[in-house]
Amino acid sequence: MLEVANGLLAKDPSNLGMLLLLSDYYCDKADQLAKAEAYAKKALSVLDTSAKPEGVTDEQWTQQKSLQKGLGAEFDGAGEHRKEGQCPKRWRI
Repeated sequence: MLEVANGLLAKDPSNLGMLLLLSDYYCDKADQLAKAEAYAKKALSVLDTSAKPEGVTDEQWTQQKSLQKGLGAEFDGAGEHRKEGQCPKRWRI
């Protein structure tokens, strides 16, 4: 999985799905929290500049962005909670 995800990111560093996937993956690894946070921050940055895809209504785009921003914020914040010992085990999506 990592090889494929990293390969896709090498071709498209703004691949939101892969950024979120890798952030989720690394968030569960106490020694890799910095990677999880970096991928989450990059995903949130990509979302801020993403254009609405063709064929998607404004309402659908708003919902999709909201969901993806929530995931990015969860993965970004989960690392901080684990470092502080507040969240010993992350929930899975």
